[in-house]
Amino acid sequence: MLPALDHAGDTIRALQTANVLLSYLRYYLLPHDPNYTEWGTRVVLNGTSSDTLPGGSQVSLDFVDLRVVVCQPNGDEVTISLHGHTQRSLFAAILAELRKNELADVLTGNGDLVEQMIAALAVKKPSIAEKHDEITGTEPLHIDLEAARAYNAALYSIFTGIARFKASRVNGKTTPAVVFGEHFDLSTLIFPDAEATEQAAHINIGFAPYSTGIDFPYLYAYAYPMKPSYTPPTVPAAAYWHTAGWTGIVLPYTAIAPQTQPEQYVERMCDAFYTALLPLLG
Repeated sequence: MLPALDHAGDTIRALQTANVLLSYLRYYLLPHDPNYTEWGTRVVLNGTSSDTLPGGSQVSLDFVDLRVVVCQPNGDEVTISLHGHTQRSLFAAILAELRKNELADVLTGNGDLVEQMIAALAVKKPSIAEKHDEITGTEPLHIDLEAARAYNAALYSIFTGIARFKASRVNGKTTPAVVFGEHFDLSTLIFPDAEATEQAAHINIGFAPYSTGIDFPYLYAYAYPMKPSYTPPTVPAAAYWHTAGWTGIVLPYTAIAPQTQPEQYVERMCDAFYTALLPLLG
């Protein structure tokens, strides 16, 4: 069984605030991927990670011990506690460590490191120069340790179930299952045909902590593009056909948490969603 997340919303949003910093670092340092996976962080046992960056550094967000760990190419590690930080001050602390190697050619002046990074990001994405509130928040990060650990257990278990489904069922191209910075959702695309870009026919399976119009965590799946006319598929018990804002299948986390074998349950549900959605692809 998995822990309940009924009162974890504020903590999840604070974790998202920290995770998006790793997302922007990946966006700046990695080449563009047709499916935008440069914006996605890797799921690891205790949270999320930037994965190894081009210069050999790695930044990890540890949900279990409420810290960021910056690992340098030589193996040296620095731990930054999330306690007492705002998003902006946490970003500055991470940048101070990356300035030693990964971003040595970018953060060269003596001024504010966050402002220097914004200027560098704006070269790649000009709108960041005027709008950068996603990475410069000044509210203290309020994170409950028990809630953070509960969300970590939920995320890693669901990630495992999705990965097992992909390994046993999918015979085609897919994207890695990553956590995107903007919505903090775990997401993977599955392509039944040869083309593997976001514009090609695909099925998206993922897990979101919340979204517009849905204020609870849920497993989801949808097909893109869909046929102009179709009959909504029959979905497994506890799941339902969602049509407000986007069209697809939603399974509330409250149906996953009580399962005695949640990874197997998620694997089975993903298989059922995939089977139901394939005939709907346009």
